Amino acid sequence: MTRFRILAILAALCGALAIIRPGVEGLQPEALSVLAAAACWGIAAVLVRSASRSEEPLIIALWTSAVITVFSLPAALPFWIWPEGWQWAELGAIGLLTASGTLFWTTALRHGQTTQVIITDFVQLAWGVLIGLAAGEVLEGWSVFGIVLIASATLLVAFDKTVNRP
Repeated sequence: MTRFRILAILAALCGALAIIRPGVEGLQPEALSVLAAAACWGIAAVLVRSASRSEEPLIIALWTSAVITVFSLPAALPFWIWPEGWQWAELGAIGLLTASGTLFWTTALRHGQTTQVIITDFVQLAWGVLIGLAAGEVLEGWSVFGIVLIASATLLVAFDKTVNRP
């Protein structure tokens, strides 16, 4: 990994921190959740990249979904409520989009470098801010700053020609 890539990843992380601003109004549980999720996805990316050397992306995506289901079930059961009406369609759409995203992500990790792929996960945070804006949330200056940092770092890594492709 080049210094350039490390700096780009740090810039994207700073962008994420600018958006969630841990420490403002105390450390909010949702900020901790976002940071913990990022750490988990980073570890998962390394494991998926390793597995993709011998397994096809579709197999990895299917096993990922199965394992997530098994590990999530005990936490979900105490709060389980059967979906009604349109909720089935919404859950079906969420399942289809999540499965598709997992397959695309796994394919990207198989063909790209982990540092090149994982930085795009910060873009999810930027999308969350923009979707929140569409839902009527107020866009703050720190969020704009964070989005610009994330987008810039992601584009810099995407067009980085200093590292040989796998």
